[in-house]
Amino acid sequence: MKNQYLKLLGRILLLIVLLFIGSAIIRKAVGLPYGWVTERMLAGEQVLHRQGSNYNAIFLGSSRVYRGVVPRAFDKFVNNNSNLKMRSFNYGQGGSTSGQIYGAARSFIADKSLDLDYMFIELRSMETSLWEKAFVKNLHTHRARIWLLDFKALKFGISTMWGVNDEDWGFLKKLRYTGYFILKYVENKLNVGSMIKMWEAKNTKPKIRKELCEEGFCPMDFATNVDIKKLRKKFLKKADATLANNVQKSKVFGSGKPGYDFPDFNEAYADELIALIDEAKANGIKLIVMALPMMKAHDYNNVYSVFEVLPEENKIDIADSRSNPELYMFDHCWDDTHANQVGARLLSQRLGQRFIQLERDKKVKVPYYKNNQ
Repeated sequence: MKNQYLKLLGRILLLIVLLFIGSAIIRKAVGLPYGWVTERMLAGEQVLHRQGSNYNAIFLGSSRVYRGVVPRAFDKFVNNNSNLKMRSFNYGQGGSTSGQIYGAARSFIADKSLDLDYMFIELRSMETSLWEKAFVKNLHTHRARIWLLDFKALKFGISTMWGVNDEDWGFLKKLRYTGYFILKYVENKLNVGSMIKMWEAKNTKPKIRKELCEEGFCPMDFATNVDIKKLRKKFLKKADATLANNVQKSKVFGSGKPGYDFPDFNEAYADELIALIDEAKANGIKLIVMALPMMKAHDYNNVYSVFEVLPEENKIDIADSRSNPELYMFDHCWDDTHANQVGARLLSQRLGQRFIQLERDKKVKVPYYKNNQ
């Protein structure tokens, strides 16, 4: 009887191994493109790999990058004020979590067909990324394939989640989320529910002009999505209070407080980002972490504490309202977390200013469209 159980166990293990091998072969044979999750990603992939594109920098992040960073404005400012020559592309994805940004970064680092010198990534709040409604929605869709594809990515997800220090995050909740990560990782390895999407990706011709607008930047001002319009209406009802709160909360940036002293400091998250910086450097790419303005008010402290411990040469702060007052002005904001079209161009120039200072130790002025009085 014992031998029969051992044989059964052996057959089960063999079946699992064969399933993994078969799934890997299918994935390889189909040629699953990295950016098949949305039409915007497919369009971005097509443009980035188009002959003669010659992009040497890429911006990665959530809708705050997608709607807030204007590559042409950034490039023009940097090229006109330094000997740096930039041609950048905005690959921001609406709703991206910290894990999805991490996965996109690793994918582009490994892509030898691109000749990137710089990679700019948004520092996303881990707590917001794990917000249950959005997290589960993101994890249990094809968006999880942006990053949960190998053991290193699985480690990132689990370790940074366990690194969250918050009273709402008890042992049992973290254990449950660990199960979510492992389940989705196995699903991705076995191509569960992905074959139709693979086929669609191989046979889709995305509308590049519609999806990418201006080198990937698409302003919130012209968005037709009903939910985006609702965000605007909600913001207008209490804009003064929201902006005042954000201005006050943002002052933690530039305070000089050690990140390790914050009770909600996520050491695992910081360690993973430093490892990502090193991985990029080993592949000839300088990875720069961006702290962007207009976060959710509860995010400033936990984002700052991680940002503060990162290497100085690999980070840019434009979150501090004292140093970047125009980015917190009503006339430059679409809602509580996004810039409008004018604000996005100012934001991009601020990034360019800090980038020049970082790379050339040169201070240049940013033109103001409106006085902060």
